[in-house]
Amino acid sequence: MKTALLVLILTSTRPEAGKQAFDQGRYTEAESEFSAAVLQAEAENSGAELPVLLNNLANSQKALGKLAQAESNYRKALHAAQEPSEKINAWTGIGGVNRALGKYREAETNFTRALEIAKSPDLANPIKVALTINGLADIYRLEGRILDSEHSFQEARDLLRRAGKTETMEAGTLDNNLAQLYISAGQLNKAEPLLANAVATWRRAAGTEHPIYAAGLNNLAALYFRQNNFKKPGSLYREALGIHERLLGPDHLYVAADLNNLGTLSAARHHWNEAAGYFSRALAIRDKHPEIGKSDRVITLSNLAELYFSQRDFDMAERYYAQMVPLIDTQMEDGGAIGPDSLENYARLLRRKQEFAEAERIVTKAMRMRVRSALRALPK
Repeated sequence: MKTALLVLILTSTRPEAGKQAFDQGRYTEAESEFSAAVLQAEAENSGAELPVLLNNLANSQKALGKLAQAESNYRKALHAAQEPSEKINAWTGIGGVNRALGKYREAETNFTRALEIAKSPDLANPIKVALTINGLADIYRLEGRILDSEHSFQEARDLLRRAGKTETMEAGTLDNNLAQLYISAGQLNKAEPLLANAVATWRRAAGTEHPIYAAGLNNLAALYFRQNNFKKPGSLYREALGIHERLLGPDHLYVAADLNNLGTLSAARHHWNEAAGYFSRALAIRDKHPEIGKSDRVITLSNLAELYFSQRDFDMAERYYAQMVPLIDTQMEDGGAIGPDSLENYARLLRRKQEFAEAERIVTKAMRMRVRSALRALPK
């Protein structure tokens, strides 16, 4: 009897341990705790707890880049869900997975389903509504629907403000995402105070050893870079890299993003060998995750190709450009923005090699992609 009681007590602490690990950015540990809790709940037929545990497990897996496993568990949670909040969490999670995969149309549908539930009069939870609108607004941003995105972000921020939740992780996320929208629209003066506020909010809410704080550092550094201020970003990028390596391990996609950022900064400062080292390390990590992050892999391939092109090493440049094309074909179906630029750069190389017919084919492809992207951005 004592042993059984001990097992029950230990099992009951797993969700709390998982939540604590997740909140501190220790996603591998969180996954382990939630996985064990799910198995125990299934064995005991604890139907009421199962959707929450499955959503939490999926959140941990999504943070680790295990998108297929995360989507599977979100859908299990959706099937088992009884409460509206559990269904919202599941649909939002699935939308986040599709966003990471570049499937923006599917993600928009997922977030819309979540928002319909969140706005139900029976629920009356402004926090759920704000977070769901945030997800939908971010998809609008990625699709190039600037006005729709800005309106939705402002609506979500107003909801959090009225609910007195301005010092939360979610409030920082909304400031960050609205800043990203302004950056994409070239309104850097509007973006800087929002990014600075997001970093400060995340530092107070999560501490300095958390991936979301590292993300804020990266975003602020990227803004300085766009302003041609090459002195400030380096320390911010390196601090973010250290956080991600300590919390998530050396092969996580966030680490690859940090390395790509450092490579871009080094290239801008004409530190060519240093830049090539960063880009190569980033590409090696992304090659270990071929099923996700296609647009990010295109960015790194393009960076390496441009680096070698600038050094007149055309054979190496062509090697990396040629790897981009099949990835861009898939990515652009979902409205990615890197594809046309990368293709046009490849065409430059082909022209220098006097392969004019292939260069023309590539340029035509890029032009069609730009037209398709512009049509998507038109108001519906």
